[in-house]
Amino acid sequence: MKLPRRSLLAAVAAGAVLAGLGCGPGDGPSKDTARSEAPAIVILARHAEKAGEEGDVPLTPEGEERARELSRMLKDTGVQHIFTSQYIRTKATAAPLAQATGITPVEIPADSEDALVQRLQQLPAGSVALVVSHSDRLPRIVAKLGAETPPIDHTEYDRIVMVTRDGGTAHALNFRYGK
Repeated sequence: MKLPRRSLLAAVAAGAVLAGLGCGPGDGPSKDTARSEAPAIVILARHAEKAGEEGDVPLTPEGEERARELSRMLKDTGVQHIFTSQYIRTKATAAPLAQATGITPVEIPADSEDALVQRLQQLPAGSVALVVSHSDRLPRIVAKLGAETPPIDHTEYDRIVMVTRDGGTAHALNFRYGK
């Protein structure tokens, strides 16, 4: 069965939660129980295309379109928390999803990776969070969460990594989105 593109990430996230609970379709716990026992899911996205290489620059029109695509993909996944850095490009990448969900993003300085990871590790069971970060920082954040992801080139704007924890083990799934 082929899933519509917007349902794909939601299906993968749901599957990861169910796998973390050790259950399959039809034999899982109730929705409330599943939410309270499920691992937190952290979705990390590299910010969209930026309008320059120096300074705190905004997104390009292509980047704005990619940010809208990210929102379209994630709006039905149950994201409850959004984290960005202080830079315009990360805030603008998260903005369409924040507007669609009514979530106020939490800004954590880009050089405060440990503070961000601590916040992510303290999320309640069953939480889903989006982190919009940078090509050099995203793999380090994933590593600090206990998983691995390949390096991200500074020209790659289509990367998403979803991290879940199953007991003491972290798992990372890598995706690409947009054009």
